[in-house]
Amino acid sequence: MSAKSAGSSGMVKVAVTLERPPSDELQHMSRAEKHRALRENSARLRQHLISWLDERGMAGEVARVGEPTIFNTLFVVATRRVAEQLRRAPGVTSVGPEDAVAVDIPRPARRSVRLR
Repeated sequence: MSAKSAGSSGMVKVAVTLERPPSDELQHMSRAEKHRALRENSARLRQHLISWLDERGMAGEVARVGEPTIFNTLFVVATRRVAEQLRRAPGVTSVGPEDAVAVDIPRPARRSVRLR
């Protein structure tokens, strides 16, 4: 894994992508309901991940498990060994370098204004 180094501590920063609720569960929800459902799903899976790490004796090798996002991603700072093991955790779909996560936020078109 080519994860971003978190300094000389031997820790790496990784982005952990979590399972998303099935589309058919989300399709009839309002935007606010979807937002809440996605946030609750990520929070629940974050708690499961923390428990999973603790049960396997790896919690001491984790410096930080970030807060959940509606984008089904957690940012984790851990040893390289733990970063590799995260792929096996229930509810995790992928683990990659923190800087591999790109968020494309559209910007409003700029309008030219002519002054006369």
